Amino acid sequence: MKQVRYRIIFFIALIYIVFLAGMVVIQHSELRRVSSLIEQTRQERNLLLGKVIGLQGKGLESYVYDYSYWDDMLKFVNRVDPRWAVINIDNVMPTFNVQCIWLFNKNLDLVYSASALPGKKMLQFPLAKDNLREILGRKWFNRFFIRTSSGIFEVRTAPLQSGSDVKRESAPGGFLIAARQWSKDYLGDLSQLMAGKVNLIDPMDESLELNRQAENRFTVVTTKKLPGWDKKPVAALKYSSESEVLRKLLEASNTQITLNIIFGLIILGATTFFLINFIGLPLKLISGSLRHSDPSLLKNLKEKQNEFGTLASLVIDSFEQGKKLTLAKEAAESASRAKSMFLANISHEFRTPLNVIMGFAELLKSEVHDRKSREYLSGITDSGKGLLKLINDILDLSKIEAERIEIKREPVNPYLLLNEISRIFSQTLRQKSVDFKMEIDPGVPGKLMLDEVRLRQILFNLIGNAVKFTNSGRVTLRLKANIKERESGKTDLFFEVSDTGIGIPEDQFELIFESFRQREGQSTKKYGGTGLGLTITKRLIEMMQGSISVESRLGQGSTFRFNLPDVEIISGSEDHAIELSEEESIKSLPEPAKVDENARELLSNGLLNQWQSVKEGMLIDEITAFAAEVKKLGESCSSEVLVNFGVELSESADSFKVEEINKLLEDFPKLVEQLT
Repeated sequence: MKQVRYRIIFFIALIYIVFLAGMVVIQHSELRRVSSLIEQTRQERNLLLGKVIGLQGKGLESYVYDYSYWDDMLKFVNRVDPRWAVINIDNVMPTFNVQCIWLFNKNLDLVYSASALPGKKMLQFPLAKDNLREILGRKWFNRFFIRTSSGIFEVRTAPLQSGSDVKRESAPGGFLIAARQWSKDYLGDLSQLMAGKVNLIDPMDESLELNRQAENRFTVVTTKKLPGWDKKPVAALKYSSESEVLRKLLEASNTQITLNIIFGLIILGATTFFLINFIGLPLKLISGSLRHSDPSLLKNLKEKQNEFGTLASLVIDSFEQGKKLTLAKEAAESASRAKSMFLANISHEFRTPLNVIMGFAELLKSEVHDRKSREYLSGITDSGKGLLKLINDILDLSKIEAERIEIKREPVNPYLLLNEISRIFSQTLRQKSVDFKMEIDPGVPGKLMLDEVRLRQILFNLIGNAVKFTNSGRVTLRLKANIKERESGKTDLFFEVSDTGIGIPEDQFELIFESFRQREGQSTKKYGGTGLGLTITKRLIEMMQGSISVESRLGQGSTFRFNLPDVEIISGSEDHAIELSEEESIKSLPEPAKVDENARELLSNGLLNQWQSVKEGMLIDEITAFAAEVKKLGESCSSEVLVNFGVELSESADSFKVEEINKLLEDFPKLVEQLT
């Protein structure tokens, strides 16, 4: 229940975090809106500041333009008259708010100057003659700023021309230059007009002032550079004002967000309380009842007329059903075990008389020459083979279900094992004109701890099916290894058997691994089989902690893959195949004693013919039956060699030791020749 409670709290906390994130987004949006309004205001103030500066400078511009377009001023430059200058120049300066005036002749010699500054400062023009010549050489009418010890001055220049020169294109007879000081009073007037604070700053500090604006989000700051005579700024005009409207707008937004957060906390707290007490508690009772298998915990909850009451009733009913199912399951398992034990025991009793029937049928076939009778005998032997195969499969399956099969691991060379299996199926594949390809990863260790008998059985089933259902193309056997850390000394094996046969429909992939199930539409008469091979294969692989899967396309073939995990590697094993020479594969036999005439007849005509069929088919049940016949004949004629041969062949067949089976069958004609 703690987990449920924690999940509820976590879910509520997650909702609250999302809610807070939404509030942060809203606040950020409001800040961006305020910043946008401030930027818009700044641009508007910047334009307004430029217009105000222009309007304030109109007086200076008008004075310079009007008084330089005057014949009397031209005459004054050529002949200075102090009285005229006092009346027409000095006395007029306050009217136009001009602090300094300089008159130059056409050679740029200063002929007169006047100053309204305290102490008559600035009577000398603050720039050198060469600088002035450069300025007037570019154009006659100029506006620029200069920095002096008395402060920043706005300077205007104009050429002295005759009043008759309306277009003002004639050569100047001199130049009139006037300057206005940007004093504190002047800056105060600008501040009043701009409804803010206007002051002069160093042009290098302009970016710093704008950064200060960013620190105070409600202050609008803008600047204007004041160009000098050489176009380089000598100062900057800074305007700043604080927007009270924007401040109140943002404060109102913050207040609203804070109230929303508090309200959200109250709602989330109430929701948490409701979920934990009205949902979490019933869930706690239900989960506790299920965990401890105790329906008594739900008695009170069952009485409630809501969804949890209904759920509690269903849980109580499920407990009652579970008890019934458990009893039924135990009864079924007991019956299944009894069935498996019965089949495991009775199958041995079936095989012994069946082998005798098949053996005598084979003997009769060698003595009967009537075609119809031989057909009857062939029917008996064929049916016997099918029945023996079914009995063997049922025996294996019943042993697995009865848990009487143990996985016995022993050192195995996988290269030899796969080579033996390929040789066994090579004859059948050649007869069907089907290619067989074996691919073994070079990284597969040479010695592994495996249950060779069961691995043979698995591969025999899979390859046998591939051969059975493939009439053209190829059957491929692949083996790969995934070696884990060297210290662990273990590897995972991956087997793959693929063919180009008839294929399996996708909807039957799971069905083919069930007992007595074959591919839908498969002809039992044509292909044979009991429907137990893949079931046994799957059970054996699972007993080795592995798994099997299938991929197939109808008409294009099938691929069966299975893996065996954590297979122990034998230390010092080689990583390559170990091939046995033909001489080494033949087991030498002692010189046997001759048998009597009757036994010689049975060997030459009966068992030798049966041997040919067994060798071509290489079916375990046929080999077992053949071994029983040889042993029986040896006992009847007191031939120890035949008895030993039959026993050894039977044991090899029971253990799926294909290499030994091949050796014994290869030696049988020589043995018959020696005995007869």
